[in-house]
Amino acid sequence: MTVRRTRSADFLVGDRAGERSIDGAYFGTRLLRPMRSTLGAARVLARDTDDPREAWERAVAQSLIPESWAERSPRLFEDPLDLVRDHPPTLAHVLAFASDAVAIETVHALAQTLTTALSAWGVCDRGAIACWRLVQRAQWRPQGLHPLLLLHARVAMPKASLFDGVRLSFLGASRDCAAAREVADTLRFAALWRAAATLSSGATGERFSRALCPDGCDPTKPDSWPDPWTPLLEIIALGYAVQSYERQRLVLVAPTV
Repeated sequence: MTVRRTRSADFLVGDRAGERSIDGAYFGTRLLRPMRSTLGAARVLARDTDDPREAWERAVAQSLIPESWAERSPRLFEDPLDLVRDHPPTLAHVLAFASDAVAIETVHALAQTLTTALSAWGVCDRGAIACWRLVQRAQWRPQGLHPLLLLHARVAMPKASLFDGVRLSFLGASRDCAAAREVADTLRFAALWRAAATLSSGATGERFSRALCPDGCDPTKPDSWPDPWTPLLEIIALGYAVQSYERQRLVLVAPTV
């Protein structure tokens, strides 16, 4: 099946009517590879200090860190939910955040959209807090998709063979990342979910609609159901990832510099 590219984080429309695929190779090249447009400036401000507080204060003074972070640094996965820091604990964290602050703010906004969608499916609370985990790219492993989301996608498994190219192209573009297979399956499931959501008739479409319609949604209009896949893929397109969904928090992943 041939595809045509639209915008970078868009779904790609296939040749066969009603089918959609995802550019797995594109997302594979973006996984945990943020652009980090201010990395050079961040390294300069940290090169003569080993104190993360001092480096953070310099980053704030040079506007590498948004004002909204000036009094409270991003929440970290290892921290209690109610812990408030005035600076990240290590220089590695300072570099990761100061080198790509605009994109990280965008990821935070996408995380809010994602948790809103996930709450409709009963995966997490609507007010779940986004927090960060800093990892080495090659060693990162996601904790896996929530079983409910897997169920959503696997309803469309009769069409699974149509999307094998998504998985293979992603794996080919992500050979150096230990998590490539899991994320490839995330993309594949997203494609399946999208395909199932466009079905308006037939046994698969009816089964999907009746069994999985979230509370308050129209079972006859699955394409209008809360969609967790689009913000998840856009987070990957920005070079970051989601580690896990929890009831009270969503764990985001940033690679070390």
